[in-house]
Amino acid sequence: MRYIIVLIALILTVAFLFPEEGILKQNDFNLENIKRNAPKLFVDCQSCDLDHIRANISFVNYVTEVNETQIYLLITSLRTGSGGYEYTLEFTGYKDFKEINDRLKYVSHQNDTDDEVREGIVKTLKLGLIGYLKHSDLAKYIDITFTEKLDPTKTTDKWNSWVFNLDLSGWVNGEELYNSKNLRYSVVADRVTPQSRVSLRIFSSKYESSYILDDEEVNSISKTRGGSGVYVISLNDHWSFGGFVNVYSSTYRNKSLELRLSPAIEYNIFPYSDATKKQFRFQYKFGYENVKYNEETIYEKMSESLYFHQLSGALELKQKWGSINTSLSLFSYLHDFSKYSAMIHSRISWRIVKGLSFEMSGSYSLIHNQLYLPKGEMTNEEILLHVSALKTSYDYWVSAGIRFTFGSVFNNVVNPRFGY
Repeated sequence: MRYIIVLIALILTVAFLFPEEGILKQNDFNLENIKRNAPKLFVDCQSCDLDHIRANISFVNYVTEVNETQIYLLITSLRTGSGGYEYTLEFTGYKDFKEINDRLKYVSHQNDTDDEVREGIVKTLKLGLIGYLKHSDLAKYIDITFTEKLDPTKTTDKWNSWVFNLDLSGWVNGEELYNSKNLRYSVVADRVTPQSRVSLRIFSSKYESSYILDDEEVNSISKTRGGSGVYVISLNDHWSFGGFVNVYSSTYRNKSLELRLSPAIEYNIFPYSDATKKQFRFQYKFGYENVKYNEETIYEKMSESLYFHQLSGALELKQKWGSINTSLSLFSYLHDFSKYSAMIHSRISWRIVKGLSFEMSGSYSLIHNQLYLPKGEMTNEEILLHVSALKTSYDYWVSAGIRFTFGSVFNNVVNPRFGY
């Protein structure tokens, strides 16, 4: 420990004795006056390559504190029907650029590489900054060109807006007394238009594990397969109507076949046109369920038909102070209202004060509707191997943390040496 402390002290001493100006100069000619008067930009984005943005847009000063910024940029995204993402770049002006606001969108394709996506974001960001640069001392350095001439053409889509995804994956691992393997696949088809949305999915998963305990081999096999379908009609900018179809089987949940049919209606307090920044949705679902079990249940059933309903709400906000994503769901069977479940899930990221942010996420569920539990006692081996679901009245998980950043508010330079 003593040697580590000495090494850290030596590194800090070198950093202060040999500042970067004396070792490496960015430019052979003086642009300091230009950079000093450049607009100050704060980029708020959870998934952006900020190093790439700083390296390709050098005509602004990047700051790490919101209070220092002249341009606040919030970048949010939503998945599109084609499998890509629609990125919304929300520009808000402060100080010298007060009341200069703008919103631009960039849409990526599902086959775009990460490099193509970040280049698209950079290009859109440059367009958004033009509105601010023209009011700054840097305006005389702006030159706008158009790369090529495009003739208007009418395009036809032979796929009629349908997008398909095929996924196949698996893994194997093991050691002397243990081995396991997993194989899964899924087929997804989506069709998204402004008027409606159709989503179809088929999936299957098989997990096998083997243990050697006291020279005896213990095996476990868990299988899950099924399919789902969703059809949604856009009634207006607040109301939607549709339905769900689900087919499901699981050895873990003691279900050889489950069929669910449920129409649903949804209302969003905020218009869907603002979905990238804020959503407050309420959904009511009424449905029919027919299920056949692998083993006789604790209620002495091998099959049954049930009716249920579900009410859920979800709040999603993405603002300059942070973001919040909270959902609450209430489910019950209609033949017995004591057979119900309730779940709340939240994720909060809050910028408290300058440099200090708080993050917390978690979920909690009340579970009183495990009609599928098999009759009889489980062995210790079956419990440890998670062969079947266990009786429980709740489950939960929570995570929390804080982050504090201090030091220079300017962060213009990209230096990738040593992988940092």
